[in-house]
Amino acid sequence: LPILLQEIFASYYRQRLPTAGSYRRFVTWLADRDVDAAHAAWREVLAGFDTPTLVAPRGRSGPGRRATDSFRLPADTTRAIGELARSCRTTVNTVLQGAWAQVLMWLTGQHDVTFGVAVSGRSAEVAGAESMIGLLINTVPVRATLTPTTTVAGLLEDLQRRHGDTLDHQHLALNEIH
Repeated sequence: LPILLQEIFASYYRQRLPTAGSYRRFVTWLADRDVDAAHAAWREVLAGFDTPTLVAPRGRSGPGRRATDSFRLPADTTRAIGELARSCRTTVNTVLQGAWAQVLMWLTGQHDVTFGVAVSGRSAEVAGAESMIGLLINTVPVRATLTPTTTVAGLLEDLQRRHGDTLDHQHLALNEIH
């Protein structure tokens, strides 16, 4: 959407638009991916995981209430999250994933949970991908495991390592990962 809006406003103000990235280049890049290596990487991350992370009440078969809620975190909480990320040499996103994993563990009573995250699908290997208009987005699983000795820093390090192990394989569709 930001790319589309930028182009709409540039056109409105009669500004020259940059040359669009080639979607064909993206499709060619996608076709050249090593699917077997991607399957192997996801198999390794998900090895031994066999219990779905379900947070809906038992017996519920239909979708739940759909709504969006927004709230602001206090500045000191935001600052603390940033400081935790820096001290663990990771990103705020990884810290938030770790927090979400802990919420899921609390809700389910499980110490090994998996949840989906959206990824851009815009590989740096594809020239012009950052300016392509198109649905390149994908959802990939994130797995978090706690043991009695896992520290917060250990959880964040594990999340970051698993992300790094699958970064080159985030092009694989979720149904293929499943």
